[in-house]
Amino acid sequence: MKPEVETMMPKVLKTVGYVTAMVGKWGQLPLGPAEFGFDDYLRFKGSGVEKTVACIEKAAFTGEVGDGMIFTYNIEESVRISNGARGEASTAGPGDLS
Repeated sequence: MKPEVETMMPKVLKTVGYVTAMVGKWGQLPLGPAEFGFDDYLRFKGSGVEKTVACIEKAAFTGEVGDGMIFTYNIEESVRISNGARGEASTAGPGDLS
């Protein structure tokens, strides 16, 4: 992926007034989420889904319409095209938090 030549979803969302964030594992190193257009991010290595959701709920809750939504999902498979690595090996990179 080359964010400088491809249309990335965060950039599209910004054109209509959204602020974007990425939470989770990031395997596009050495490029980070900011280079893909995200305004903010929290990246980590490993699961941590429940703790992450709880943290976002606590920080984002106002009790008003527009607090947002959190989507979580399982990834069946990941493949790094450049070297054919699959699974955990395809997403690991220097700078991932443990």
